[in-house]
Amino acid sequence: MSPDSSPSAASLPLLRGRTLETLAVGDSARIVRQLTREDLQVLAALFAGVDASHDGPALEAAFLDIFGRGLWGSALVAGLLGTELPGPGLGCERLDLRFLAPLALNDTLAVTATVTAVDAASGQ
Repeated sequence: MSPDSSPSAASLPLLRGRTLETLAVGDSARIVRQLTREDLQVLAALFAGVDASHDGPALEAAFLDIFGRGLWGSALVAGLLGTELPGPGLGCERLDLRFLAPLALNDTLAVTATVTAVDAASGQ
């Protein structure tokens, strides 16, 4: 995302975390995103220190295999948990992810998080 296309702070929604008392079994949140070339370029810059925008299809294919397979999907899960369910203040002790197939450029991934248990005694 170029600096000119970044949203202003005033246009961004205020994030509010949900407390344990407001969570109920069955509550869920969902995000649907398409994997774009720009997503790969951002991940390459963040995690490999590489500008993948100028290195051609071979490097793009390598980054798609590395980042598109798990890192991008994991980032969507973390984003969903950290912004919507439960949101800011999330304390995550364990997260198990399994990727059944690699992603291709322009594939759409739908991530859903659902509350399966609430334990007030342990705070989880």
